[in-house]
This record gives sequence, C-alpha cells and structure tokens, in this order.
Amino acid sequence: MMRKLLFTFLLGTISLFAQEKLVVEYKFNYNFDTSKITDKKTLDFYRINNNNISYFQLVTTKDDSFFGKVEKIDNNQNNSGGGALMGGPAGNFYSNIKEKYSLFSIDLNGKKLIVKDSIKALDWKLTKEKDKLLGYEVKKAVYEKDKFSVEAWYAPKLAFKNGPNKYFGLPGMILKIVETVKSDKGDQQQIYTAIDVKLDNTAKIEVPTKGKLITQKEFYEIIDDMNKRFEEMSNSKVEK
Repeated sequence: MMRKLLFTFLLGTISLFAQEKLVVEYKFNYNFDTSKITDKKTLDFYRINNNNISYFQLVTTKDDSFFGKVEKIDNNQNNSGGGALMGGPAGNFYSNIKEKYSLFSIDLNGKKLIVKDSIKALDWKLTKEKDKLLGYEVKKAVYEKDKFSVEAWYAPKLAFKNGPNKYFGLPGMILKIVETVKSDKGDQQQIYTAIDVKLDNTAKIEVPTKGKLITQKEFYEIIDDMNKRFEEMSNSKVEK
C-alpha cells in the first residue's frame, strides 16, 4: 500500500513539474542613433519611435513556448505627433525547442499565414559580466556576425533555456535582449527588457493552426514580391 501511495505521489510530482510554465512580460523599445541624421523627416521618425513602448508576453515550458504582443495603453504610445509608430515585431511566434521547429503566424494583407521553420540556438559567447534584473542575478552572453550583434542577459536561477522572440539556448531564462545593427548612419537597436516574471501553470501556450502553412523560403518570396510591387507603384507615381 505504501509503495502504491509513493508511486502515485511521484507520478503526480512529475506531472506537475512537466506542466510548469513561466510567464515573462517584456517591454519593447527602439533605440535609434540620431546623432548622424540630418534629414528632418527621418530624425522625427527616429525620435518618435525611440519614445514608443510596446509590450510582449512569453509563456514557456522547458520544451516549447508562445511569444506574442500584449495590447496595453501607455502614455507614450499616443504622443506620435502624427508620425508613423512602429510597434515591434508583428505576428506571434510558437517555438518547440525539444523538436527544434517554430511556427510564425501573421496576417499579411488579409491572408493568414503560418510560417514553419527549423530553429537553432545562436553560437553564444558567455562572458563574466553580471548584473541584477527583477531581483535575479543575470549574466551576459553575446553573439556577433558582420554588422549585427545580440547582447543577452540570462538568469541561471530560472531554469528555462528560453527568451523573447526567437532567442533561446542559454543556461537560464533570457530577461533582456539588445539587438544592434551597425551602419554609417548610426546604430539601430531593438531592446526587450523583462518587467515581470511569474510561474503560472494555467497560462496557455497557443500552437498556431489557423492559416496557410508555408516555408520560410516561401515567406521571403512573398515579401520580396510585395516589395517589388510597392517599388513599381512608387515609381509610377513619380513618373506621373
């Protein structure tokens, strides 16, 4: 009888552990270098978006996750002065770390698409730098390739090897990401910073099912075609 009770208890404990979910909320902002910009329209665009903040939520187990935008009213979001605001990455991102694939769902010109792709962790370089974020000790890891670099701050005490958007593969939960693209006109950055972390086993991980399933290659071809059409329309307007 005691063996049966112990076995039942262990099964229950394993089941609870397997369902454990971590929910992380991130604020997202751009950091455009305006020091080398002389064009007024570009300067206004950069300044407006530097002050704009968006919010995203990651729900993750140790095997898979769902990352998407959270609609939240922020005092800075309405101060566009009539300019165009960018709200960060579009669509939702499901990632299955265990089986190494992702599903990116997006509504593109009224068409619902699900882009399936394989995933692979970046070739992270771990550093000795440390900091504190939300009460957790975080360590710095970096990735660099040509003019693109990623700075990640991960919390070893949060044993989920995941992070915002497409980032994962570090020995702890990624609580901050800084993407930097270097150019002659100044650096352009996209920053995710965790503002809340909690365990919530009732949180849902949504696997995208509504939409046409396509490959990453097919998605790029669609985007290229859209860009060509936009360029042709712009040129025709100029000629008139």
